[in-house]
Formats: sequence, C-alpha cells, structure tokens
Amino acid sequence: MEVPAAWKDEVRQKDPRFAATIVLRPNRGKKFEVLFTPIPARGGQPPSMADVEASLIKGGAKHLATARQESIVLEKLEGEQVSGRFYRLTEKEPPPGEYPNVIGGGLVVGPLIASFTILFHDPEGGDAAEALRVLQSARFLSGHVGVYHASLQDIRLNVLIAMAAGLKHNLLIDQKTSYKIELGDFLLEADAVERDNIRIRIDGNDLDKARKLLTVLTMDLQRVR
Repeated sequence: MEVPAAWKDEVRQKDPRFAATIVLRPNRGKKFEVLFTPIPARGGQPPSMADVEASLIKGGAKHLATARQESIVLEKLEGEQVSGRFYRLTEKEPPPGEYPNVIGGGLVVGPLIASFTILFHDPEGGDAAEALRVLQSARFLSGHVGVYHASLQDIRLNVLIAMAAGLKHNLLIDQKTSYKIELGDFLLEADAVERDNIRIRIDGNDLDKARKLLTVLTMDLQRVR
C-alpha cells in the first residue's frame, strides 16, 4: 500500500494461528487508526463480491443498536487491483476517548481477502478519505518482499557483485525510481518508496532459493519491514 510518510505502521498478531493485522496511524496524535487484516482465500479463490457484501451487512448490523444510522449502506472501493465494499457508522454516545466514527469494509486483492476498519474523530477532516485512498492502492505481490533503509544504488552494487560471481542476468529496467533485473531463474524488482527506503521483491519458481538469494543481496542493508 502507498502509505504517507506522515503515518507509522505496525503489525499486531497476538496468536500465530490467526492472521496478522497491519495497523496504520499518524506519527503524532490519535486522529485516526486503520486496521487491515489480509487473509489467504480458501483454495486460492477469493470470495465473490456478493459474499463480501453479505458478510459486511451481517457484521455491520450488529452495531446498529448504538449507531445513528438505521441501516447498513454499502459503498464501492475500487483500485488498480482492489475491489471492495464498505459502510460508515457513527456512534450515538461514544465512550470517552473512543473514536465516534467507523468505516468497516472488505476488499479483494489478488488471491487475498482483507477486512479493514477505519476509526476516526473528525468526519470532515479528510482522514477517512485519505485512509480509503491508501486502501485503494493495495497490491498483491508474489514472492518475497521487504522494505530496506537504502537506495537503489545500494542494491545495484550488490547485484553487480553477484553478477561478477557468475550469476546470469538480464537487465529489464534501470531508472531513477525503479530497477528490475532477471538473475538466473529469478526476477528482482526494486522501487524507491517514502522515508528514503526501497522496496525489494524477488520471485521465481523456487521460493526457498529466492529467499536465500534475497538474503545474500541485502545482507548489508537495514531491513525496515
């Protein structure tokens, strides 16, 4: 997801048997909080949008008793790879310190189904709209992905060392903000992202060997996530 530099993120997973939740919030203050939980679809096939809608209506209806709204009204959320639905609710009498406004939704991206919740204070402040924009930017990337505090030049140099050791290669893209190269049986992509970081993805038929190659190529880089 294209997360603004003014936001921070963390991963919550109390029980390893259940999916982890990505939590996004501002670097300062408690204006809003976004919870995003991706789950692999059963059998590799994501549910139909009709199933997503039915689940949201059923789940959202449980909160109507304390909300100002009288029914669950679904809105569309569409992105390059994203297709989803969401509803908005406002608490009649939110407990002190709690967020009065909530957006609950579900989306499909690649082979994943994800639930999300946006909690916020000011319905006119633009926080909810920005959070929805971030969710719209979600993309599914196969292989192994990591974000590193480094520059594209750092990964270029490490790839050159691997090439000097005899690794077959085929350079596909070498630009200011993106780098893409075939290394043997693997495809490596690197993109500049916010906060002076780069996102590196490596993919191939043998994901275990791909992971080992990524470890070698990034052993001197600081991994952010």
